[in-house]
Amino acid sequence: MAKVNAVYNGAGSKMAIVDLRIAFVGVGGNTFGSSSNDYCGVIPDSLQDTGEVFTGATVSGNECAAVASDQVAEGSWSVKAGFDADATFFGLS
Repeated sequence: MAKVNAVYNGAGSKMAIVDLRIAFVGVGGNTFGSSSNDYCGVIPDSLQDTGEVFTGATVSGNECAAVASDQVAEGSWSVKAGFDADATFFGLS
């Protein structure tokens, strides 16, 4: 599970549950967190429970992915701002 803080800097409004694609990328290059096999159950303070945001607003919440233990070391989180956006990767600490 990872805590996510996101600031919206675009025009109009967006919703994290619709507009952010967050997944864990394992050391083998496989992604976790986008299928029913990766389901974590109820996530406390889930990012998906945040509402609509307008320019300059911040949302915070947790994201979770069930990941095979041999995939965690040297894995990273991938974040995309939309379906066709390039991914930004964040390492574990």
